Amino acid sequence: MIGKHDFWSGTIYVIIAAYNCQNYLEDAVDSVLRQNNITTHIVIVDDGSTDKTPLMIDNMAYNNEKVHALHKLNGGVSSARNMGIEYALSISKDNDYIAFLDADDAWNFNFFDDEIIHILSRKTDLIGFQSALCNDKLTMRAPTIDMKEGVFEGGNKSIWIYDTQHFGAMLYSCGFLKKYHIHFREELHYSEDKIFLMQGLYLAKQIILKNRLLYLYRQNETSAIHTRKYGIPYYVPIIDGYLN
Repeated sequence: MIGKHDFWSGTIYVIIAAYNCQNYLEDAVDSVLRQNNITTHIVIVDDGSTDKTPLMIDNMAYNNEKVHALHKLNGGVSSARNMGIEYALSISKDNDYIAFLDADDAWNFNFFDDEIIHILSRKTDLIGFQSALCNDKLTMRAPTIDMKEGVFEGGNKSIWIYDTQHFGAMLYSCGFLKKYHIHFREELHYSEDKIFLMQGLYLAKQIILKNRLLYLYRQNETSAIHTRKYGIPYYVPIIDGYLN
């Protein structure tokens, strides 16, 4: 049997940007901490929450050394994720990975088996898995969408190879993020995650895609994607981001 130390002894730093998410945060954190075969640390960035989220985060960090609590004034999800990136990179090694988990979503149970550990050992810039839309209770999910599996190079031809999946189902090498200083564009209010992902896909020397379900995306009717207002002012900064 393949053990985790036979091939990969790194850490996955999971960044959670948290704003008024007291009803879901514990489920998100637990879904990471209960994973077998890997070492995970969770970096939770409170983005100026006004509910019980800050207290929950501090309690989690106090009770578990693998949970790191950061607090900031409200500045949006991109600024919170960027703070998490900087913190994780300051304590990580190049062969570690960063992942992003929304505070109302979760990881699939017991995902990291021997096959996935072997993939992690290959020191790849980006490793992408599947995501699935789920109901509010995460008790039902839509069918997963298959990708073209394999090993890919970056560049223009790879920008859209992952467009059917949630950006949070991708693992980003810490060494890769350090080398190219990839961050979220804080001036964007929507699709900042898609543009972050496209930067990575373009710059990566090696990308591995595997049809295994990692990310459970909760259909939360109060989230930003369900309450946003569309129109020309919404699309202009997104188009500018794509062009850049």
